[in-house]
Amino acid sequence: MEPVTLIPLERLLPSSANVRMHVDAARVRQLAEDIAMCGLLHPLVVRPEGAGYGVVCGRMRLEALRLLQRERPEVFERLFARGVPCVVRELSDREAVELSLSENLRQNTLTPEEVGRGIARLHE
Repeated sequence: MEPVTLIPLERLLPSSANVRMHVDAARVRQLAEDIAMCGLLHPLVVRPEGAGYGVVCGRMRLEALRLLQRERPEVFERLFARGVPCVVRELSDREAVELSLSENLRQNTLTPEEVGRGIARLHE
């Protein structure tokens, strides 16, 4: 099992390698409510990017956490005062695209356009 690192939400951003382009607001809201009730069940998978960390796996969770911080700061603070649980990996762009595409295909949550773009990026 990989170690989990707590990272402040402000240092997390969508990775340039994340294949998800569109985020459904209703699903994000539903996920935020679930996180408020049950906590974050799976850490985000991130890689160092710039001055922060790019979220390779967990874009919807990232947006749900941002929503929770904005709309229910007391809940966010109670759950994530020390940071957001993340698995930090050193990944090349190709490895990050593969991981992002794999997770999202398994969940069947990408649009056909996002799948096509992800596959095209692997062929570059």
